[in-house]
Amino acid sequence: MFDYSKEFELLAAAYSASGGNAQDLKNNQYGLMLISSNKMLGKNEIPGLIIEDEEISDGVKAKIIVKKNAVRVASK
Repeated sequence: MFDYSKEFELLAAAYSASGGNAQDLKNNQYGLMLISSNKMLGKNEIPGLIIEDEEISDGVKAKIIVKKNAVRVASK
C-alpha cells in the first residue's frame, strides 16, 4: 500500500507557498477535498456539504452537493 502522507505534505506546502494557511487543510470547520492524480487524499464534509467521490483510472469523479441553508463559515 502506498503512503500518501508525503503527497499531503507536498500539497500543504504548495498551499502555504501560494498564501494559504496549511493548517486550514486540517481544520474541521471547512469543507474541502484534496486530490492528487487519481486519489482522494482527504475530504471533510461539513453540515450541508456532501462530497461523493469515485477514483477512476485518469482522475477522480466527484459530485459535490451544497444543500439549501448550508452552514456558512465566516471568512477570516
